[in-house]
Amino acid sequence: MGFNTAVVILNDEIHRIAEDKDFGKKLADAILTMPGKACGEIVRIGHYSSHVVASAHMDLHQVIEVHGNLGTVMKTPRNKLKPVKP
Repeated sequence: MGFNTAVVILNDEIHRIAEDKDFGKKLADAILTMPGKACGEIVRIGHYSSHVVASAHMDLHQVIEVHGNLGTVMKTPRNKLKPVKP
């Protein structure tokens, strides 16, 4: 009855996340702008610490590849295994 969102968290930046009191708000804002888009935005803290990859209704399957500090949508009902680059 809702949406699921894939997020890549960079482990090398986890200390910045722990120190940033606004990370939750930044992440929530990025996720709230996602529905219906193929790729999301990078939530920046320092260099950057996470990448909101994709958001889709819970009834839909999403295949996400994580590589090079980013996520790529490999398959959604719309793109049928055609990679979508951020």
